[in-house]
Amino acid sequence: MSKPNEAAAPAPERQRAVAICWFRREDYDAAKAEMADPDRLYEDYDEWLQEAQAFEAEMTGRGIKTVRIRYEPVGFSLFCLTRGITPDGAARAEWAAAEASKRYSRKR
Repeated sequence: MSKPNEAAAPAPERQRAVAICWFRREDYDAAKAEMADPDRLYEDYDEWLQEAQAFEAEMTGRGIKTVRIRYEPVGFSLFCLTRGITPDGAARAEWAAAEASKRYSRKR
């Protein structure tokens, strides 16, 4: 997750959910190194996790569901390559929203 103000993209309106690109501790440093905007990510995983959880709590408090989309290096890279977009905060948000939409659509 990037810093909270760019971290998530809203899922389709009918879902009233925000998708969050969710890193695992073991992936965070490598993921950060792969991004075009590593300076926009938190210094370490613990700081990122604290802010991500605070963001979730804020959204929940506003009545908005959050959906954690586990960061997948290959899937994210392919998403960026096939769209010709830079792997940055906007791409992370777009990827998470697209993944959430696909997963939600399968359940319907």
